[in-house]
Amino acid sequence: MKLKNVLIVVKDIERARQFYQDLFGLSVVLDNDGNMILTEGLVLQDEKIWKEFLGREILRENNSCELYFEEADIEGFVERLERIYPEVRYVNRLMTHSWGQGFGMQLMERWERDMKSDGYGMVMTSTQVDEQAQHFYRRLGYKDAGGFVVNTPGYEQPMELIMVKSI
Repeated sequence: MKLKNVLIVVKDIERARQFYQDLFGLSVVLDNDGNMILTEGLVLQDEKIWKEFLGREILRENNSCELYFEEADIEGFVERLERIYPEVRYVNRLMTHSWGQGFGMQLMERWERDMKSDGYGMVMTSTQVDEQAQHFYRRLGYKDAGGFVVNTPGYEQPMELIMVKSI
């Protein structure tokens, strides 16, 4: 089984579409009368449809989930968000987590230095194409070099992307 989409139940689907377009550049892939699929796999659903599907009341603002996004200029993004949509309420304000602190970059730089001092002129790594690590490696200068697919019954998985970098 593979996760394909995240569904968000919204009170005003057109306003929600505009919100995700303005802030993230998402556009409509499919609009099916109260169900809307946006680029990046985000699905919006009108709360009336969700309520009918559930057969019970919706627990609004229950703070039982969060959405996470990657943004190079998070402070600039928040300024834009608050300027365009000042009514947005936060579950949590901006906070720093242990990821995104440069530890991965430091580890990769150390590994590259060690490999170079051992006489290697190129390094290679890999990640599955459905994982976010490929974007991290590209930011560090790695280039796509190929890939392979494991399609043995019972062991199927997404393509493994091979990435290389001259050092």
